[in-house]
Amino acid sequence: MDQTQTQLQDQTRTMNQTQTKDQTRLNKQVQSKEQIRVQDKNAVNEQNQLKEQNREQFRNSLTEEQIGILQNKEMTRSQKKEAFKGSLSDEQKSMLGGNQNGQR
Repeated sequence: MDQTQTQLQDQTRTMNQTQTKDQTRLNKQVQSKEQIRVQDKNAVNEQNQLKEQNREQFRNSLTEEQIGILQNKEMTRSQKKEAFKGSLSDEQKSMLGGNQNGQR
């Protein structure tokens, strides 16, 4: 082999090594992004489950009077809202306050 062939082989080898390193780096970036996406999705799912549990707990705390207010067909929406707000216990207000803070 002459010197030119050796140089060409060395250059080719160096290019291949560089391409392999670049591909490895890109693969790691893609894996990291995918892991973050999965973690974000899991966090959102957990938040949604917690919100649904809180809603269910609140629904279960409603009295017959409160359910009657919500189902009243003769009251306007604003009348229902005022009557319902006035009927809430401290515990129910706390539940609503916690849910609203978590949603903002």
